[in-house]
Amino acid sequence: MFLNKGNGWWIIALLSAVLIPVFILHTRHWKNLKRERAQDSICTFSRLLPAKHHDTWIVRAVYEGISKERGVSIRPSDRLEKDLGYGPDDLDEVIHEIAHRAAKNLASTDANPLYGKVITVRDLICFLEYQPRSQNVVR
Repeated sequence: MFLNKGNGWWIIALLSAVLIPVFILHTRHWKNLKRERAQDSICTFSRLLPAKHHDTWIVRAVYEGISKERGVSIRPSDRLEKDLGYGPDDLDEVIHEIAHRAAKNLASTDANPLYGKVITVRDLICFLEYQPRSQNVVR
């Protein structure tokens, strides 16, 4: 068998050598983001977007949904995957909550011109702006 008594230590050492630095870098990334953005708020976020070009309900829903879920203030230029650590499945649940708060329907997202092109938080805002409003929702 591959793992005989006494020779499995190198597998543990190899895994430790890889996983410990990854964990340290990941933790350091989030600490740096929190420290850099300690004074940021929804006001900071909205000022980074072109004035009057975006639906304020969507801007607020995106900011509150993602920053609450990630525990750090976000910026429009943040990349969802690389900067905020979202995978496709992770983001799916958050987007449904954001769409509900912004009164947007996610029934036919494949017809959206930005479908498959959402990389940044700004892209997500634009994507949701293309989606139709939910029926019977009063804002």
